[in-house]
Amino acid sequence: MKIKPIIGAAILTLAAFATPARGQGRNCWVDDRTGQVICSDRRDRYNDSFEERNRRHNRDRNHRHTEIENRITQLYREVLGRNPDRGGLRTYTQRVLDGWDYRRVRRNLARSPEARDRINQLYREILGRNVDRGGLRNYQRHLENGWSLRQVREELIRSPEARSRNRNRRYYR
Repeated sequence: MKIKPIIGAAILTLAAFATPARGQGRNCWVDDRTGQVICSDRRDRYNDSFEERNRRHNRDRNHRHTEIENRITQLYREVLGRNPDRGGLRTYTQRVLDGWDYRRVRRNLARSPEARDRINQLYREILGRNVDRGGLRNYQRHLENGWSLRQVREELIRSPEARSRNRNRRYYR
């Protein structure tokens, strides 16, 4: 479809029917195929080709994807103590693009079986036992609310149970 600018008297006729607001321009064209007059109140910020606008759109979209992927990688490191696998990164990136916020991603990671296993592993390393239901819920909530796995570890190390366990272990060596 070729579009060409209207010249001469046609512009004056259009201007009489639709006067633009102060400080705004009005662009009008005649569509060669249909003969229709097409007008736009919105000026294109850029006077460039479709290809250039498409490249700019793709660059902006790629930048947004990179930002989302970086934030998801950070959440994986905080909540699960590792980098995301390719499938997890792709899944959560798409979910954020579909409307999820990062808090929801964090909550989903914190409630995952892998997070449960990580917390249980910390309990076994530090306290010498499996996590109980209350401890699991407590630390999953902490992970949901912004704690990192390292903070969970530090909290467990400072717990009275860990201090007591370490004190008793020194006497038996």
